Amino acid sequence: MLSSKLRRKIIQFLENAITIEEFEDWYVARLPLLVADPYSVNSDLVSAIELGLAELNAGIRDENNLRQFLEEALRQAAVMEAISFPETEKSKSA
Repeated sequence: MLSSKLRRKIIQFLENAITIEEFEDWYVARLPLLVADPYSVNSDLVSAIELGLAELNAGIRDENNLRQFLEEALRQAAVMEAISFPETEKSKSA
């Protein structure tokens, strides 16, 4: 699933296992799939990545600050997914 791959790639970037260029190349190649459903579990995370990369390119953020920003976005996405999961399961069983 692309959602878990996206999260793994972000973690690789956070842990300095890949460069910002490698992350951006991977991300941009998959962007059409990531934005295809604006209501997907990825939408907030994709928005955060887009904002972070734009701010990095504009000189508003540096790479370390981008890592902190994406780490927080990843944490928030995990919380939101955990909160919404029970509702999804309830609606399937109804």
